[in-house]
Amino acid sequence: MASEMTQHEKGRRKAEVDWENECASFLFHGDFTSDRPVIHSCGLYLGVSWEEEIFVRSHNATIIRLIDLHGLPFWAPGSRIVAKREVPALLVEAEPIHRYIPATKKERTVVRRGIRVWTDKLGTGPTLFKRLDERRLVVIAGRVNEVVRVDFIDTLSNRWMCTYEFDPSECPCAPQKSHPRCRRE
Repeated sequence: MASEMTQHEKGRRKAEVDWENECASFLFHGDFTSDRPVIHSCGLYLGVSWEEEIFVRSHNATIIRLIDLHGLPFWAPGSRIVAKREVPALLVEAEPIHRYIPATKKERTVVRRGIRVWTDKLGTGPTLFKRLDERRLVVIAGRVNEVVRVDFIDTLSNRWMCTYEFDPSECPCAPQKSHPRCRRE
């Protein structure tokens, strides 16, 4: 029983510390594989934990209690994510990717990582970008085969937030052809 209390207390404390440091996630116990980031229904990124189940249950219960008590904070991805239906209108004001200038070194690093996913895994590069300063996001977009792919990069958490794909008819402002490769700085 003492071991369970210790794991319970560790889970609770980890959740509280991560919340205070604005980097809390909702934990999943065990193995989870996805080729895209996952935001849990509570509005936080889903994180994998190999800790004991009681640790994970205590951690997640604390997270839910903190959300109930304080609401979903600004730093949580769920409070800043853009709904898919809003994306085509955002792309109308997007700029060519070669005009992208990072605001910070950290932003440059995380956006380069996002672009590398395109070049290394998709064999193409994004052609458009849009900075959403009020949400602390950078959007990169372009054609990938027969779809328009739009990636949201979270510059507050320094990670890839989400990806949407559209039929080109849904995003008429998107380029008609994919870019053979992205310009690297």
